[in-house]
Amino acid sequence: MRVEVYWNLHKSLFSMRAMSGPNKGLVVAHCNRIVLETVSLSVSEKGRQKVLTSGQKNVHAFIRGDLRYFQGQSTLAAGGFCSSEYPFGTAKDEARAEGMLKRAYYLKNRVKSYFSYNPRTAETFTLRPTPVSVTGAEVVDLTCDLGALQRFPVCEGVFSGEHIKTETLTVC
Repeated sequence: MRVEVYWNLHKSLFSMRAMSGPNKGLVVAHCNRIVLETVSLSVSEKGRQKVLTSGQKNVHAFIRGDLRYFQGQSTLAAGGFCSSEYPFGTAKDEARAEGMLKRAYYLKNRVKSYFSYNPRTAETFTLRPTPVSVTGAEVVDLTCDLGALQRFPVCEGVFSGEHIKTETLTVC
C-alpha cells in the first residue's frame, strides 16, 4: 500500500495518509515508527513560502512510499486498516523490517544517513549534518525519540546516487 507520511506537530507523531484503496486521502494511523520502501521526498514550494511569509507552520513536506511496517495507533474503526498484510508492531514484524533495512544497506552498497527538513534553512529534505539535497530513498525508517522530554522525529534512509543531488545547497 502506498502512503504519505508527515510530522504531526500537535500529536508529536508521524501521521500516515493512504494514497490508494478505500481509505485514499484519509489519515489511517498516527505512528511512532514507520518503515517505507521506494520512497520519494517532496516539498510544496507554495506551502514553504507560506511558512516563510506568515511564520505559521503547515503541512507541506511529505515522505511517500510503500508501507512495509508501522507501529502506532490506527485512526480507523477496528479491522479497518490494521491487517496481517500491514503488521501492527509485533516483535517478529519489527525484526523483518530491521532485516530489510540491513539488506538494503549492506547488500546493495548504498549510503545510509539521517535526513531532515527545515523550511527556513533549505528548499528540500537534506542529509544531516551536511546541506546536501535528497529527493528519495530506497528504504526509510522513521521513528520518534521516546527518551526525550518531547518526542521529535528521527529519519534515517538508505540512498543511492540517483537520490542525492551532487550540488550543495546554499543555506538560507
